[in-house]
Amino acid sequence: MKKIILVVIVALIGVGAFVYNQSQYVTYEEVVSRLIANETIEKVHIKSTRTDCEFQTKDKEVIDKILIEPSSMKLKKSNTIPSIDYFIYIYTTNSDRHIYDIALGKDKVHIWDNYYEILGDNELYELIESIDLE
Repeated sequence: MKKIILVVIVALIGVGAFVYNQSQYVTYEEVVSRLIANETIEKVHIKSTRTDCEFQTKDKEVIDKILIEPSSMKLKKSNTIPSIDYFIYIYTTNSDRHIYDIALGKDKVHIWDNYYEILGDNELYELIESIDLE
C-alpha cells in the first residue's frame, strides 16, 4: 500500500512538472494576440538601439507583416532581460494605453511585461533587419 501511495505521489509530481513546463511555451502569435486583442492598430514605430535609426509606418500591409509573419515563432518564458537591438512600439486607436512595446534582441524578446527566450529562428528579428530603417 505504501508503494502505491509513493508511486501515485511521484506520478502527480511528474504530471505537475510536465504541465508547468508546457505552460512556459507559447508562440509569438499567442502573445501578440493577447496583448492587442481586438484593438485597431494605427501605426508601428521601430527604433534601432545600435544605429539610432527609426522607421514608422501606418501601412496595413507592413504592420500585418510585422505582427503576422513571425506568428509561428516559438517562445519560452524567461527571467533574464534580453540584450535589446530594437524597440517596436505598436500604437492603437481604441486602447486606454494606446502604445504597446516590444524589446527585441537576437535570442530574447520582452513583450509587454514578460521576457521570452526565442526557440529556433528569430523570424521577427530577421524581418526587422530586412526593413530599411532611416
